[in-house]
Amino acid sequence: METGAAQTRPELIEVAETVARDKGIDREEVLEAMEQAIQKAGRSKYGHEHDIRASINRGTGEIALVR
Repeated sequence: METGAAQTRPELIEVAETVARDKGIDREEVLEAMEQAIQKAGRSKYGHEHDIRASINRGTGEIALVR
């Protein structure tokens, strides 16, 4: 796999924790939903023929897009 982009975003972890607390759901569910949204945006930008995967590092908030 080839990495397309990676950025550290500690505020993503803070947002996920806040949403999880406010909505009474697990932080992991929020992070998975965020990953799915980022994947969808990546596919829209780079083309649906690419198998774009997004992951958020649970410690640093780093976003990685790979294809």
